[in-house]
Amino acid sequence: MIPFLQAILHKNNGKVFATETIGQVILVMVIILNSTISLEAQTTDTTRIHACRNFFNLTATLTKPIFSTTIANLDDNLKLKYRTVNPLRFGLAFDYRWFGVEVSSQIPTTKSQDVRKGKTQSTSFRFTINSRKFSVLSQYQDYRGFYLDDNKFIYNPFATDNPLPKRPDLINKMVHLNGFYYFNHRHYSNPAAAGQYERQIRSGGSPMIGIGYLFNSIHADSSLIPRKERKYFPNMSAIRQVSTSHIYGSVGYCYSFIYRKKYFLNLSAGPGIARFQVLEKRFNGATSGKWDLGIRLDTRGSIGYNGESFYYGAFYSGFWTNERLISGNYLLHTFQTFRFFVGWRFRTQKNLGFLGL
Repeated sequence: MIPFLQAILHKNNGKVFATETIGQVILVMVIILNSTISLEAQTTDTTRIHACRNFFNLTATLTKPIFSTTIANLDDNLKLKYRTVNPLRFGLAFDYRWFGVEVSSQIPTTKSQDVRKGKTQSTSFRFTINSRKFSVLSQYQDYRGFYLDDNKFIYNPFATDNPLPKRPDLINKMVHLNGFYYFNHRHYSNPAAAGQYERQIRSGGSPMIGIGYLFNSIHADSSLIPRKERKYFPNMSAIRQVSTSHIYGSVGYCYSFIYRKKYFLNLSAGPGIARFQVLEKRFNGATSGKWDLGIRLDTRGSIGYNGESFYYGAFYSGFWTNERLISGNYLLHTFQTFRFFVGWRFRTQKNLGFLGL
């Protein structure tokens, strides 16, 4: 594994220490961005894109993250879907050109929700860069505590008031690095589509190509398969941890539909192929592994209003992975984010010198 990814996953007294690693990742991202900016020629079509270079953004956000892991027996059309409990988060974001920071707080759940689904403890870190030619993502997530959803073996899925089976011992860790290149950056603004850092005032699109690395590990104190379901997943009854490492590439297309220079609808999709290694660990400490090919899909969409000084809308992003395990079953991961936002732009009197802004 890459050394700094190992550092992220290092544990001491049950806590994850990633401060030094996060700083290293941010430094690398800044170097990449400065190189990107120096390579971008000033050839943007100003009849399509308004740069907003001397403005900073203040944005209020309401975010709903969704994560699930599904173990599927496709031969018998059976599946176990583990979900996290991710309450809504309210946040405030401050952005200037490519640099931004967001502070958010979780909206408390109700007592009935806690009884039905339990609780999830989460730690996350996300750093993104969105320039016209490139977008770069660095992400770390640690989820502890899942509930079993869509399980016809244990409960009636239509009885919405029944408590769901809970797995407080289940832990999922994910490290994700990826980047996309946009070929037609003259006519398509990725910063406008990703976060309203710019304004696209005429419709335009671009082919894109991506490359990335994904590490994901799910483990528990007992078997990943609940006792009542082990007869349906006999090859996984003794497995307590599954880890996968992906190197992937993808191609796709993105397009922004613009109405009256201010209303927008952005859609993008990037299917890809992953070369991945899967490791399975059993109770007796035995570990088995293999290399294989899998599929992946990245999607993003947004809709709203993007005026000269005011903007609002809704944003969605997600990706899916599909891996065939040594046991013959499949592991499917779903990462999704829904966000509603409203924001304002404020003009600065002069350029900021911080990090070359």
